[in-house]
Amino acid sequence: MAKQKRRGSRRKAHLPVPAVAPPAVNVRILVDMPDGVASYYVNHAEIAHSRHEFSIVVAKTPTKVSASRLEEAVKTGVIKVEPVLQLVIPVTMMPGLIKACTAQREKYEAAYGPIREGAEEGNQQ
Repeated sequence: MAKQKRRGSRRKAHLPVPAVAPPAVNVRILVDMPDGVASYYVNHAEIAHSRHEFSIVVAKTPTKVSASRLEEAVKTGVIKVEPVLQLVIPVTMMPGLIKACTAQREKYEAAYGPIREGAEEGNQQ
């Protein structure tokens, strides 16, 4: 009887050796606010998202509107404002950001009372 040929090779394939992950280091990031860091007053925000990030665009709405802008607003129902800043945030940060905002709101309300939606600054009583 003739020998049957074996399929495949007898040689073992060389598989890549998995990289060893460095040990996890538990650190806390603390932002050190230097003098002169940019600070913006904003009273309007728009939030959008893509597959990999959230975007928060902030602006300051005018307290006084020029006659031409008022006329345009009456015609169109829109007042256009320039954005002051756009924050682009990875989706992985959102749960922590929401948790931190909620905690700060709770602390604020414990100290100053509930925040009324739509109330202008200084008129929240």
